[in-house]
Amino acid sequence: MSTNKTLSKHGFLVVVVLLVLILPSCQSTNEVLNEVASVNIYEFRGAVTDEETSEPLSGAQVMLEGTSFKTSTNELGEFSLNIPKGFYEVIVTQDGYRSMRRLVGFESATSQTFRLFNKSVVNSFSTKQEEPASIESLSKRVRYLEQKTDSLEKLVNSLKSSIRAQSDDSRLDKFADYYIGDAPGCDVLNPGDIKFADSDEPGVISIDEPVELIMENYNTGYRVIIKLNDFHAKDYGRVVRTNVDADYFFEELTAENNNQREKWKRNRQELFEGSFQHLLVALASEKPPIYFGYRFYSGNNVESVSGLGFTSSTVQDREVKKEYFVKKKPDKNLLEFDGEIRVEYIRKGVDDPNSIMGLSKYLNQTSWITLNKESIEFSENGMLKDKDALEIQGVWNYTTVCKMLPRDYIPPS
Repeated sequence: MSTNKTLSKHGFLVVVVLLVLILPSCQSTNEVLNEVASVNIYEFRGAVTDEETSEPLSGAQVMLEGTSFKTSTNELGEFSLNIPKGFYEVIVTQDGYRSMRRLVGFESATSQTFRLFNKSVVNSFSTKQEEPASIESLSKRVRYLEQKTDSLEKLVNSLKSSIRAQSDDSRLDKFADYYIGDAPGCDVLNPGDIKFADSDEPGVISIDEPVELIMENYNTGYRVIIKLNDFHAKDYGRVVRTNVDADYFFEELTAENNNQREKWKRNRQELFEGSFQHLLVALASEKPPIYFGYRFYSGNNVESVSGLGFTSSTVQDREVKKEYFVKKKPDKNLLEFDGEIRVEYIRKGVDDPNSIMGLSKYLNQTSWITLNKESIEFSENGMLKDKDALEIQGVWNYTTVCKMLPRDYIPPS
């Protein structure tokens, strides 16, 4: 009896200690999120014109990549959006014109003019008119083609083989596993538009040409327009390496009822916590990162092999504070460090159902960040000024589209 009572007391004490440790941490996380989420909203206005004539272009699309912000110009070629403080890639498109992309930082009300090149004008400088071919010239071409019958037959057979390869569901399934995600309720509406490139190299999947995909995610309540410029993946056995060049544009879906609306709210917040944007919010805060659930390590070949999410004693790998790689200036936050930083989010494990990340020995969610330049500025709401200047490996590198959120997302208070 006394043994049972002792165990009961100890069990009760363990529960109390856990609650004391966990509840303040969660509460502090919410407090800090609410604190930094109150970013200023600024007006972004401007105009879109023809580069040659300076005439206004009505109906031009103005979109902020990776967000749900978009609008179109009025009959005067003008537009206006209300944007939270941060850094955005603005993409402007108009039928018959070359699109334009520009990085814009919003720290106050901003006005911009976008001058688009007319494609027909651009082509006129590089394309010369050809005179109509004569009957004699056409006859020679016909005879030439007749002599190349064998080559044409080989070309047709090659095209048929390519079509058969594209119908191979295994590549589409792997493409979904590596990039889209296979969560129920998250589907690409036009998978038939994807054309895979032929490759003799085993384990390689790549697309043959750029494609625009439409995905609807009823787990988070977003429709995502994916402008996929390039995709390449190679299976090395224990890990799959992917290279993706894509733009993402988010649209809110309409909830059928309040239960679905609350489900989307919960799922969005769960995906946000532990994301790279969540990390930047934590780094911009005055609170210690552990309140958010983060620990950091630095050194050559930083890794974790103990199975407990801590560092290995066999490499030069040590835990560091955020001041080691984050420099706070009066008017900006900077990532600034050499080598690699390993980031552990201790409130989540490694979710790798397809075993493609090569992180089987890690207990906690683990990622690595490396800079390609001396420093990178980021905002309080988790936006990088130059996302191409940062390399990410680990869990964050394998974030599928089904788990993506708009870059402007912040959990509601």
